[in-house]
Amino acid sequence: MASATPSGLLQEMERAIASGDLRRALKMSKSFLSKFRSHPKAMRVRERAVQICIKLGDYAEGVRIGEAAGAAADQDAELLYAVAQAYVYGGQGVQAEEAVRRVLRADPDHPAAIARMAVLLQSQRRTDEAVALLDEAVARGVDAWDLDHAFAQLGPRVGRTAEAIDRVRSRLGLGDAIPKSGRAELLCGLAELLEKDGDYGGAWNAACEAAALMKTAWNAEWHERVIRDTIEAYSPEALRRMGEMVSKLEPCDDLLFVMGMPRSGTTLVEQILAAHPEIESVGETTVLNDTAEALGLAAQVDLGVLERAGPAKLAKSARQMRERLSGLSPKDDGTVLDKQPFNDRYIGLLAAMAPGARVVQTRRDPRDIAISCLFRNFVGGMEWSNSMAWISRLMEARLELHRHWLAVISEHAPWIRFTEARYESLVADPEKEARALVGAVGFEWDDACLNFDRRKRMIPTLQPGQTGRGVYSGSVGRWKRFEPYAGNAFEALHRLAEQMGYTDS
Repeated sequence: MASATPSGLLQEMERAIASGDLRRALKMSKSFLSKFRSHPKAMRVRERAVQICIKLGDYAEGVRIGEAAGAAADQDAELLYAVAQAYVYGGQGVQAEEAVRRVLRADPDHPAAIARMAVLLQSQRRTDEAVALLDEAVARGVDAWDLDHAFAQLGPRVGRTAEAIDRVRSRLGLGDAIPKSGRAELLCGLAELLEKDGDYGGAWNAACEAAALMKTAWNAEWHERVIRDTIEAYSPEALRRMGEMVSKLEPCDDLLFVMGMPRSGTTLVEQILAAHPEIESVGETTVLNDTAEALGLAAQVDLGVLERAGPAKLAKSARQMRERLSGLSPKDDGTVLDKQPFNDRYIGLLAAMAPGARVVQTRRDPRDIAISCLFRNFVGGMEWSNSMAWISRLMEARLELHRHWLAVISEHAPWIRFTEARYESLVADPEKEARALVGAVGFEWDDACLNFDRRKRMIPTLQPGQTGRGVYSGSVGRWKRFEPYAGNAFEALHRLAEQMGYTDS
């Protein structure tokens, strides 16, 4: 039973964090804030709760918890910065910029906020202004790893790659004076800089060092079991049986889901589709996962749950899901796009409760996915990304799931509008493939879909150096740069690539 005292709740929260049970930690922090709002540690607990929400991917809840502090937060730079980060990862650029400005009003030399503002300016194509902001901060004595990390991302845009490499290496030379997460960020930044500079061996080593630094336990067996259970449960026969029940539900043709492995092209697909005037993206949400959790289907796969729920409860769940997604969109009408990669687990659930929903599943060479994941220091919940062996293992399971959906949904659950988008095809012939993609999800072509790079919209999953580049093919076959330095790290990935029809050419 949870303690009712401030110290007891704080201890339970810290124990939950230490054990990796972030949902329980969030529950404890909310309980603390509801009972002890005026406690001296309330602001720190609120800040921690926002950070937990970010790690869980529930950015909207993080914003809600942080903003609930009201005017009391205006002089609390750390809480304000946590809220700004929630806005950033939620893809809300305007709100993120205003939140960062609030931080800088409270503390003009807040290094993380200065770095974040520079990246936000870059997302608006204001590169010179972004770099000047970093230079001015350094000139007045702000000395922190955050500034070097931001400069690593922006320096190459203004011809200062060598300087960026020197600054990052110099900072890394300080060793344990930099927090572990900061060292990992800097190492990932160094890996990208060295890759741009043609030092692929150095880039590989830096990325591997960052991964080793952040590596924690990951339960591969649980993921593999859930995938096997999902494939077994949503068989052709099971999907066909859903037809009668689904016919009694309201259509959900105003929902569009883009999903697939992280770094498989979900962001590119989202940008193309979200540029359409009838589609609004709400970024990566936890709404579908929360819906599954409420039905008892997040940690297990038991279709008896759906049968026992019946049409009335499923209709209510679908309505709540639509309301939450629509509530995240700035538009009052049109189609809402959710780009949560790991929604791929729930395509069968959509077939059971959301007739008319549109689903795009992305596909990319698994070797390029692996490199892109390894070189990226994810925010949270991606423990598998810190090992090439783990990346391969996760991908093998999820690609088996993708093959299953490709084989069964269109034929046995045709009330779901399902299509697959191949990253390499999109970058090889953007106009042809973008037109096909837009048509496949049921919309008339609009030229804006090919000119998405002209939109000054913040995309949290894009690196600053990718902003404004549109469709580019430079990441196709990227893995080949690193294979000579990787030992047998690509062995399993080569087998997966061959199964998917990719060759080494």
